[in-house]
Amino acid sequence: MASESRLMRESFWRVQRTRPVRRLNLLSGEIAQRALLLLVLIGILLFLYLAQVSQVAITQFDIEKMEREYIQLQEANRELEREIAELESPAHVLQFARENGYVPVYEADYLSIEPETPAPEDGQTR
Repeated sequence: MASESRLMRESFWRVQRTRPVRRLNLLSGEIAQRALLLLVLIGILLFLYLAQVSQVAITQFDIEKMEREYIQLQEANRELEREIAELESPAHVLQFARENGYVPVYEADYLSIEPETPAPEDGQTR
């Protein structure tokens, strides 16, 4: 035996005593579960935050699109109002009337019709 211990001491590879592995207690398992739950909750909160930010960006894009459309509709409305004013102008109305055969009132021929007197009924005279 003495030779074995000397051999062990002189060998290139020494074998050291290993320490026994500590057993994990239940508390560390509970901590791991709580940490995992915390990470999941943080992940859910981040997901909800990103979803909200995305929705805000989409809403902002829609608002800008509607504002551009509103400006275009205002311009179209101004153009239509200008066209209405032009068509309702006295000069245009007079030109339209002449093109369609209308004449001014002072050039019109009037036909006067005398009302008929009704015939007396049952011998009554007027």
